[in-house]
Amino acid sequence: MIVTKQWLNEWIDVHAIETQRICVALNAIGLEVDGLTKVRIPEHVVVGKVLSCEKHPNADKLNVTLVDVGGTTQQIVCGAKNVAAGQMVAVALIGAELPGGLKIKKAKLRDVESCGMICSSNELGLPKINDGIMILDESIGKLEIGKPLCEYSLINDDVIEIGLTPNRGDCQSVYGVARDLSVFFETELHELPSDEEEENKPGVGRVLHVNGAEGLNGAYMYKVFDNDSIVVPLLIQLRLGWAEVSNECMLGKLIDYSTYVSGVLLRAYNHTCFGDKDDKAKITLSKDANGLDIVLGKGEQFAITGIAQAGSCKANALDKRIIVEANYTHPDIIASKSANLKLGADRHLYRSSRGSEPDLSFGLDYFFKTLSAHSKITTYADAQHVAKEPVEKVITLHQSDLSAMIGEEIPKNRVIKILKQLG
Repeated sequence: MIVTKQWLNEWIDVHAIETQRICVALNAIGLEVDGLTKVRIPEHVVVGKVLSCEKHPNADKLNVTLVDVGGTTQQIVCGAKNVAAGQMVAVALIGAELPGGLKIKKAKLRDVESCGMICSSNELGLPKINDGIMILDESIGKLEIGKPLCEYSLINDDVIEIGLTPNRGDCQSVYGVARDLSVFFETELHELPSDEEEENKPGVGRVLHVNGAEGLNGAYMYKVFDNDSIVVPLLIQLRLGWAEVSNECMLGKLIDYSTYVSGVLLRAYNHTCFGDKDDKAKITLSKDANGLDIVLGKGEQFAITGIAQAGSCKANALDKRIIVEANYTHPDIIASKSANLKLGADRHLYRSSRGSEPDLSFGLDYFFKTLSAHSKITTYADAQHVAKEPVEKVITLHQSDLSAMIGEEIPKNRVIKILKQLG
């Protein structure tokens, strides 16, 4: 499990706490730290704006750009296919030394002078996010031409690798790790902002009906949105890179990111799998021969809950109407019923078999807030909710047993406070 200090800071105030102390805290609460990497962008790398971009006169694969780097305009020859006028970019000025040891000097490329370098993310020691240059946006902070990138704290971050044991499904998310740390540091978790007013939005019932068969193993929640354009900001792309979560689809990136942050299992479906273009979509939840929950549309099976989703029904950033599902099934059911079966499992099985986050509305709310912040979408009010009523499990534990387990006596009021803070 990968987290970063700035990522944690979105959920718990660790701004003034040294990263080493955070690592000590994680080890103390049973979340063993396997590694710590401090990512720092070199000096003399600044925010620049591409003023013009023309083809190199002597090389088909090169471009000649004029870049405003704050106070001066530099001519820079660039070979990236995605460079274009108007972009905000990372520019290594003459004198910069990049992480790979490359020293930036004035040079001539095919007889054209170049004074600097427009950088890709991995050339700066950041995760690779594409095959070209890194295009900046204000997800990393307010962009000021000429400002050194080493002053942008959100990307000059401390990356912490945690070795999670299989019994810690509650910490398979950034939110889950922050929740444990909030107890250790005796501070409050940040909450999501309250939902925007939905009075004037059409209800989800107009476009979606969910039919849940009796005897389902788990719980489901569905929301719908109409898509105009989906944008994934730079900071999210970099964090997915640090977490080693890859997805070529823009919508898929946001789904994966929201699952990674919230711990709630999310899937996105193309509306047309469950209904024609202007029809109400009809989802049927049922069970297969193995006793696993399945998602059906038009008589066809599209997913096995917590295990796999058919590629034919996965929504992408070009689909116009998209159904988002949050689901939860107790890990004992997933593990026992899917054992030794070849079900074409995807990355959800790792989470569902260890215990995903059961607060489905939290995961959906986080996804839609993240999506809406940068993309143009129209959401439908409310959600379709189908749930198996959970049976609460009561565990009786005497304080003497607890003391014997950990070799230390903890006051009863402290025990109660810890359990309440963990939810």
